[in-house]
Amino acid sequence: MKLPTSAGRAAKSVGAVLLFVSMPLLAKAPIGAPAQTNTSGDGDYLLIGALVLLLVIMGMGLVLLYRRMHALQEEMRANAHLLDDFFQHSNVAMKVKDKDGHILRVNDTAASLMGRPANELLGKKVDTVATPETAELIGKHDHEVVQGHGVTAYEEQVNYLGGSYTLLTRRFPITDERNAIAGVGVISMDITQRMHTEQELRIAKLEAEAANRAKSLFLANMSHELRTPLNSIIGLSELTFEQAEEREDRETAEIMQRVVNAGRHLLSLINDILDISRIESGRIELHTEIVHVQTLLETSINSMQPLAKANGNKLLLEIAPGVDLVCVDVTRLRQVILNLIGNAIKFTRNGEVKVKVSSQHEQLQIVVADTGIGMTPEQLQRIFEPFEQADRSIARRFGGSGLGLTISRQLLGLMEGHISVSSDIQSGSVFTVTLPIGDVSSAEPRPSLATLALQPVPGRNPVVLVVDDDEDACELVRNALERDGINVVSASSGEQALALTRSLRPAVMVLDILLGDMTGWDVLAAIRADPDHAELPVILCTVTDPDQRTGVLGVVEHLTKPFDREHLSHLVQRFVGNASSSSLLVVDDDDFYRDSIANMLRQAGHQVDTAPNGEHALSIMRNRPPDLLLLDMVMPGMDGLAVIEAMRTDPMLAPVPIMLVTAADISPEISRNLYERAVMLVRKDAPNHVDVVYHVHRLLDKLQIPTHRM
Repeated sequence: MKLPTSAGRAAKSVGAVLLFVSMPLLAKAPIGAPAQTNTSGDGDYLLIGALVLLLVIMGMGLVLLYRRMHALQEEMRANAHLLDDFFQHSNVAMKVKDKDGHILRVNDTAASLMGRPANELLGKKVDTVATPETAELIGKHDHEVVQGHGVTAYEEQVNYLGGSYTLLTRRFPITDERNAIAGVGVISMDITQRMHTEQELRIAKLEAEAANRAKSLFLANMSHELRTPLNSIIGLSELTFEQAEEREDRETAEIMQRVVNAGRHLLSLINDILDISRIESGRIELHTEIVHVQTLLETSINSMQPLAKANGNKLLLEIAPGVDLVCVDVTRLRQVILNLIGNAIKFTRNGEVKVKVSSQHEQLQIVVADTGIGMTPEQLQRIFEPFEQADRSIARRFGGSGLGLTISRQLLGLMEGHISVSSDIQSGSVFTVTLPIGDVSSAEPRPSLATLALQPVPGRNPVVLVVDDDEDACELVRNALERDGINVVSASSGEQALALTRSLRPAVMVLDILLGDMTGWDVLAAIRADPDHAELPVILCTVTDPDQRTGVLGVVEHLTKPFDREHLSHLVQRFVGNASSSSLLVVDDDDFYRDSIANMLRQAGHQVDTAPNGEHALSIMRNRPPDLLLLDMVMPGMDGLAVIEAMRTDPMLAPVPIMLVTAADISPEISRNLYERAVMLVRKDAPNHVDVVYHVHRLLDKLQIPTHRM
């Protein structure tokens, strides 16, 4: 910084004067003067000149020093002004206090928080503007700095005259020239609004999580509520469709086929929405296991062959050498594969769908290629978006929810894999799935269904125990199995299921998870804990989704309702066998006796229906005539004689053999008349019903009706 002009001129004048004075003194003696004269005077002149020159130099130094000091003073004033600007205009509250807590300096931000002008706070303590609790808290924190000579930081909840605040406060010691504590510096940031925002965000987060849980719970509950009636609708519609085809009633068959298709479409949409919901809420858990890739692909392709044939397509599988085992979530990978194959079949007519599998660099690659309609580049950009298909016309023409590919991509992401697609319009599409093979070196692969025994398990009866508290569900399973000659016994509770397991020793159990008295998992755990039945094959058939406990408790397969009837029958026959057995109908109004006889006959390998009265018996027989009728004589309403008369007038029922089982006393004349119409009469005398079962076997052998005994 330059000095003022007047000071510069003064310094120059002083220097010039001193120089002018000193020059004559430093000059030599006048020319021509005698050398010997006045020698001492010359020395004095030289000394005086030197002193004057020294004074000149000192003067110049003083001038320079003055200029330097003035510049430093200006810089200090500028810095002080800058610091004061920072102090006063900062949005951070700042205070300086002495050791006793008196405020020495305070900026407007701090004064605004405390509710008083800054000039009114100087020399005061915070007690005058704060509640006693706040004053005590601040005094405690100030004292920590004074005593500890350190810097502290606290989040403080304070109450001043200006309001209540949450402050993030940092304190530090103020020292004097001797480095002694002279006071406390305080810097506070008002985070009240941030805390309110964070609290609002926390509340919003909790509300969102609660809403998400409620949504997931609602969807889970609704899945059960929707799948249960859909199971009945689809199952009964399929049954009606088959019966209409057998009667060659084409009109009814066509209507029921539409109902089945609509039901399955609705079920597919429900399943897709549930999957999306579970993935978004993070409720999808992967349960990895080791499986043969060829087995997984073959079972998936076999299940899609009927759909491929319906569209006139060839469905091919090509597996490269070296592809063997993979450690994945089998259920989720199968879901992805079935979706891709299903889409390829749906969009291809009279063409080819090829599945090619290879492995390289610890990665499994599955390619699904079709010769279908293909997609444009614009369509490819949105093909993986939820509820999106190539375009609206395709959605109307081919149907579908537009969620399958979205779910597939998200499931593959969870399995650390990915999916890509390439396509040309009218040339087909190629979807490529890539995912890690995983660690397949430390475990045995899951046995495939093809390795399971094709014969009944030794020591068990050829009976299927169906456990479900829904009567319609039990009836659907019964119809699906009995049409293939499989003997079925049903239980409506877990307790009843365990009792029948011990008494019947069934070849296989078809178990629902949602029972009234206990869960299917409880039933399954109890069976596995019983040494006599620990190896009982169990097939889950339920509306719930696959669970990790299926592998732990040794479940053969998890079928989700509505189930594939053909698949269930084929699966059950692996344990029961394919031999046909006789069908019996037990008619008795005594519930206990009727059920006891029926259970003993089922244990012997027979298919047994029951009826509590004559009317019900005739209804059953007209739909499916039995090989042998076990008929009680005395029943309310239509008794045994009336049933026999009705059968003799019906050409379809007249040939059915009848074994009368009664405890009533019968006159000789009635006995003769009965023996003209029935082939045998047995008394209800034996307490354990062994005699009845014995006579049933004798009669079946005599009539040469096939029976299946273990």
